[in-house]
Amino acid sequence: MKSELTPIELKSKVFELLQYPRELVSKSRDLIYRYTVYTPQEEMKQILQEDKDTRLDTLRKVFGIDKYKRVRENSSILVRYLRELNAQYSGEVFDLDEKIRQKAEFEQQKTILNEKLSLLEPILSALKSRIEQKKSFLQQLEQKLTELTLLRKNHAIIDTKINEKFLQQRNTLNEINLQDKSITLLEQKLKSIDSELTTVEIAHYQQYLGKIKELEQDLQQKELSYQEVSNKHTRSKIESASLNARMQAIKERHLLLENKLKILPEKQAKFEELRRLLASKDEFAQKIIGQEKLLNEMNVQIKEFEVNKANSEKLKLQISQLNNCPVCQQEVSETHKHDVVTEEESKIVNLINELSAVMEEREKLQNELANNKRHLESMQKQEMQLQSITSEINALTELAAEKNANTELLNALNAKINLLNSNILQDKELLKHKEEIDSLRLLIKKIHDYALRENEKNNLLALINDKKSARLSSENTKHAIEAELRRLADEKKIAEEKLALNSEAEQQFNSEKVALEQHYSQERMQELTVIALRKETESIEKSILLLTNEIERKNNVKQKISKMNELNNWLQEYFITLTEIMERHVMLKLYHEFNELFLRWFDILIEDETMSTRLDDEFTPIIEQNGYEISFDNLSGGERTACALAYRLALNKTINDVMSRIKTRDLIILDEPTDGFSNEQLDKVRDVLEQLNMKQVIIVSHESKVESFVNSVVRIEKREHVSCVV
Repeated sequence: MKSELTPIELKSKVFELLQYPRELVSKSRDLIYRYTVYTPQEEMKQILQEDKDTRLDTLRKVFGIDKYKRVRENSSILVRYLRELNAQYSGEVFDLDEKIRQKAEFEQQKTILNEKLSLLEPILSALKSRIEQKKSFLQQLEQKLTELTLLRKNHAIIDTKINEKFLQQRNTLNEINLQDKSITLLEQKLKSIDSELTTVEIAHYQQYLGKIKELEQDLQQKELSYQEVSNKHTRSKIESASLNARMQAIKERHLLLENKLKILPEKQAKFEELRRLLASKDEFAQKIIGQEKLLNEMNVQIKEFEVNKANSEKLKLQISQLNNCPVCQQEVSETHKHDVVTEEESKIVNLINELSAVMEEREKLQNELANNKRHLESMQKQEMQLQSITSEINALTELAAEKNANTELLNALNAKINLLNSNILQDKELLKHKEEIDSLRLLIKKIHDYALRENEKNNLLALINDKKSARLSSENTKHAIEAELRRLADEKKIAEEKLALNSEAEQQFNSEKVALEQHYSQERMQELTVIALRKETESIEKSILLLTNEIERKNNVKQKISKMNELNNWLQEYFITLTEIMERHVMLKLYHEFNELFLRWFDILIEDETMSTRLDDEFTPIIEQNGYEISFDNLSGGERTACALAYRLALNKTINDVMSRIKTRDLIILDEPTDGFSNEQLDKVRDVLEQLNMKQVIIVSHESKVESFVNSVVRIEKREHVSCVV
């Protein structure tokens, strides 16, 4: 069944089919596959040439026992964390005994405060009882004081009313005096108005009083008529002066236009000449475009010739220096080199000839194109000159039209000025109208003045009558105030008699009030003492509660410290040591099997009887020759290959035995495993492979003898940098 998987899912599926450990899916490099199935040729000897710590870590990962090291490292991290946490917790509980002592002191203080409260509370209750008795007696006295206050208030009200009535009496007398003076002044003013006009004037003005509206309307019409005539007269003068000024300006403009229009025929002739010269401009421009296109094509052709020439020279140089063919690696003969060089030199000569011919044609075309462009630039300047002349002719044409319009306007203005002059009135007629209006306006003013005096006289008579009525009312008010003052004096006498009877109640109330204030003061002092004791008790209780919670928390922390110390001791003394022992046992078992296989296959592959080897406890090969240890790097090429192959095969066999479930245990791929081997060593390789007893062995080798001990041969050939099966 076909499935679509991501790269990670695909890798996980492959590991599941091969039964590799699932924890290797997340690793970037699969060491089991690298050291059991396939190791590249350049990495065969790498594990032997690395330092011992790197090699040992690699083998731990391959055999799956690096977990013991990780467990120890994680345990060490946990131990450090527990030690830091222990130090932190120890800092929290260092003052536990001090907190317990403080709690005991607070509880003792609380007992003392409770005893003081039990003594003060009965005294406070007795004071409150005496205060209630005093308050009841004061309430009785307060009722008497209320009655006394009402009497005093009533007495004060009577005094206030008497004072108000005296003030009203004085104001009324002043008002009567003022009214008498006002009446005298008004009567004198009335006599003055009667003496201002004679009997004749009064009769004269009275006959016009009924016609005042008609006179005002007549005055208004005459003023409007005069204003209209005056405005028309003024406007006519102003307009006549304005028209004369405008005519003068138009005449000056007319003269200026005549001077400017003298050059119009000359400009029109120049315009026709330039238009004839520019008739062939577009055709000439198209010719230049064609020449530029042809020039570009020649430049491209020259570039191609130069590139081909450079390629031929490069090929000639390369072929002359070439010894072997880069494709087939065969030797290149001198004859072939000479043929190629001769052919390329012939190409170069032909290219040079063609290049010279094209460059000569290009130079001619460039000269012709430059001349044509200069001529086109001259025509463009003439075109700009034509546009300028066209603008000037259009402007002069507009000026000619303006000149004709000004001529017509001058005739119209002359006619209008003559009409205005005939409509202007003489100044004497205006003066006559003005005198009539002034005379009528004076008459109307005098009539209005007479009417105002008559109204003022009538108003004075009415005001005198009102003042006399008000004086009579003031006399009546004065008599009423005198009667009210006699009544208020009787009420005041009665109130003073009642006040004398209740004067002792106020003194007794003040004495009792002072005594009550003293009792209140004593009560407040006792209450403040009790409140202070209660607040102090509450504060101590809060402190006791806080200390109780803190002591409980610190005891819990102390228990945690004890548990952490036990765990820390167990990890350091037992667990980490146990993992080291387990790792040593597993490594020892692997070491014996690995060492035995390595010795067996090393002895088979190395022919020298004076050379022996073994693995130390860090899986490092110890090689001895004639009783002396020698380094792996000092071995010959074949000996290093044999040692690496024996180490590789022993590692492969050991891993497959430890991880017996993996599906690749019967497959191995060897990449150039016999580099530097003699014929005898090649025969021994066959013996080693037979001892491996694997179902499939794939060998990549250039040794032809390897073909003698394999079942099938696949030949690979490289063609043009690509490997192909032959």
